[in-house]
Amino acid sequence: MPSYEHEVLIDLFRQEPELAPEVLSGILGVDVPDHTKTDVENVDLTDVRPTEYRADMAISVSNKDREMAIIIEVQRARNNACGDVDQLNEWMRRAITAEAVDDLFA
Repeated sequence: MPSYEHEVLIDLFRQEPELAPEVLSGILGVDVPDHTKTDVENVDLTDVRPTEYRADMAISVSNKDREMAIIIEVQRARNNACGDVDQLNEWMRRAITAEAVDDLFA
């Protein structure tokens, strides 16, 4: 069961979704597109295969030329040597399989 701290962090992004692109660009240096729209999205990331994928929060930013999906997955402890291969594979899959926002939120 998610902790209170976990839920507070998710609620922070739910209440202020523009925080996600600000953190990505300002703190992590990710090239986030200039955008006119920021939306909280459905977090059901189920694939056509029977495996179900979920994220803590999903936010999209877009303009008429470009869109970007930001997946929020709260990790309360720093783990420099994650030994959970399934979790590492899941993070990698989420990061690389989407070619467009619609791929994540279909």
